[in-house]
Amino acid sequence: MAGKVSLANTDDIPDLLEIFWEAFSGPGEILFPHTDDGRKWLQRSFENFLGQRSYYRPETKVAVVRNISNRPVALAIVHVVRPGQSISGHAWKTRWTRCEDIPGVSEEQLADFFEPLARAQYLVVGKEGHVCRLPLPTNSMGY
Repeated sequence: MAGKVSLANTDDIPDLLEIFWEAFSGPGEILFPHTDDGRKWLQRSFENFLGQRSYYRPETKVAVVRNISNRPVALAIVHVVRPGQSISGHAWKTRWTRCEDIPGVSEEQLADFFEPLARAQYLVVGKEGHVCRLPLPTNSMGY
């Protein structure tokens, strides 16, 4: 049976965390530490993504591929940017939650990661409406 694609919901967050961590293991742990504090921060960020509903700022959605047991095995973070909106500059802070409670991770480090991605996107599409899908992490275990 082929995987089923759907939008994630809050019940999926534990699986989303595991998929995300697998994608950002090794050197990626500098920004996304595999600690209890890192887990809490990432969980808050996914709760923020899944709870966003706004016509005034870009929305972030999480699409997942589900296995035969209906568990997420891959995810894509998708930004829905309406005409006139932008995700450049410090806009990443409205999607990802504050990081002061994660020892060893600073806002500057996160800005160094997120802002160049947003700047490149802005150079390509400006303030035209668009949808941007970020790379698709998968779970190698497949549950």
